[in-house]
Amino acid sequence: MSIQKGLPFQSALTLSYLGNRTLDAIGAELLNEPRPGEYADLQKARPYPAFARIRAYGNPGRSWYNGLQVAGEASPDRR
Repeated sequence: MSIQKGLPFQSALTLSYLGNRTLDAIGAELLNEPRPGEYADLQKARPYPAFARIRAYGNPGRSWYNGLQVAGEASPDRR
């Protein structure tokens, strides 16, 4: 949505609202990662050492974006 207003000296001001909303975005969660630290055997430090990485995919992601744009314009020929 934008609103533009004419100003003196052949100029204008524009205000614009930008918005976006995302629900149920797909994301992955790593379930078999060891806690941060130094390990002699990283595989044994995993919660399920018999397996490598385990990824669980779901759609818990959400995103909101709200923005304001302001633009000023002036005519190059201002006599």
